[in-house]
Amino acid sequence: MAQVCAQMNSYRAPRDVYERLAAATPAERAAIVLRLIEEHPAKRLELPAYDGLHAVLDEVDLSPEALESLGEPHGAGPWRDPESGGINLSGADLQGASLRNADLRRGCLSNADLRGALMGGAKLSAARLDGADLRRADLAGADLAGAALGQADLRGAMLEETDLRAATLRFAKLGDAVLEEARLAKADLWGADFDGADLTNADLRGALLEEAHLARADLTNANLQETILRRADLREAKLVGADLRGATLGNAVLRGAVLRDAKLQETDLTHCDLTHVHMSGARLDDTRFGREQLGGAIGEELTREFDEARKGYLSLERAFQNLGDHDAAAWAYRRRRRMQKRGALEQARAAHAARQWGPMTRFYAVYASDQFVEWVCDYGESIPRVFASLLALYLLFCAAYGLTGSVVREQETPNGIIKVPTRHPVDLAIFGLLAMTTGSIGIRLLPAHDLALALVGLHVFLGVALIGLLGFVLGNRIRR
Repeated sequence: MAQVCAQMNSYRAPRDVYERLAAATPAERAAIVLRLIEEHPAKRLELPAYDGLHAVLDEVDLSPEALESLGEPHGAGPWRDPESGGINLSGADLQGASLRNADLRRGCLSNADLRGALMGGAKLSAARLDGADLRRADLAGADLAGAALGQADLRGAMLEETDLRAATLRFAKLGDAVLEEARLAKADLWGADFDGADLTNADLRGALLEEAHLARADLTNANLQETILRRADLREAKLVGADLRGATLGNAVLRGAVLRDAKLQETDLTHCDLTHVHMSGARLDDTRFGREQLGGAIGEELTREFDEARKGYLSLERAFQNLGDHDAAAWAYRRRRRMQKRGALEQARAAHAARQWGPMTRFYAVYASDQFVEWVCDYGESIPRVFASLLALYLLFCAAYGLTGSVVREQETPNGIIKVPTRHPVDLAIFGLLAMTTGSIGIRLLPAHDLALALVGLHVFLGVALIGLLGFVLGNRIRR
């Protein structure tokens, strides 16, 4: 046993093997591979890259059909997997090898070292790659349909347009892997780690992603219909335009995820962590979730993208209205108006910096009017603010009457009725109250001069406007 281990540790294919492989035809390469396995002390393939050399195995055919065609006794060599009939490359060292368009269907590559291997277009359907090391391997366009990749290490691998339909990748490591337009429909991805992976336009329909780690993954325009995402970690994941209709998201963590323009119709998000998600343009028809799940603000507001935040709160407002949650809809409406106000201020400042005086004036006017409406009634949603505004108006005009000497009191004297200026607080309070509520002046308390008449007219106008606004806000609240 010790002698065998020593032979294994010292084994290295000679340089001329690499040179012959590079010059050989695909059929000749297959024969060389089989002979190398037979000659290896542990009956496995070792062709790692070294000293600038790498194994060229492009288009080699090691499929079950090719091995079967060798006939007995060749078809039953140590390089054949008795279970699948494919090539047995379990534990093979093919680091840096080139296997472009190689046919390894139903082959066994469990625990193989394929780091940096070039496997674009390789045929690996139903192959076993459990525990294989595929870090930084290029598998673009490869066929891995139905392959077993449980606990495989695919970090940094290139998997663009790779076919992984119905493949098993339980607890596989796919951090920073590139899976653009990869086909992963019905794949078993339970507990897989996609941290920072690029899954743009990937097809994940019906895939099992329970407890998968997708933090910071890019799932832009990915198809996630009917996908199982229970307890999945999607923190800060980019789901712009992703289709999540029919997906199961129970207890999924979406904290800080970007759901702009995502399709979430009829999705149940009730038990998900939606703290500070980005919601601009999201389609939320019949989507079930609550205001308290959002953490008080959506992500666009925190990143000061006020126009996008306005769109996000509009989506939320409509969603809450459809759910019949009018208080939450009112909250979303108020947040939307605040984003409009803050956006106008940002645009005004930008116009000022660019010395664009016309746009600057217009945006400042929008900001000022929105701020005034917020103070007065919180955009038509706050009864206390309207009462506070009425009180402020009343006290302001009472003070104005007193400062300008606008109120006189009629007094009866032996010489007849005389008008005496008054600044007594009770007189001012009564005069102001009558002016604001009835528009009429008391019998004993009268305006002293033309300025007083103007003040009374303005007071009456503003008072009537605020009282009308109070009725409007009350009506809104009663209807809800």
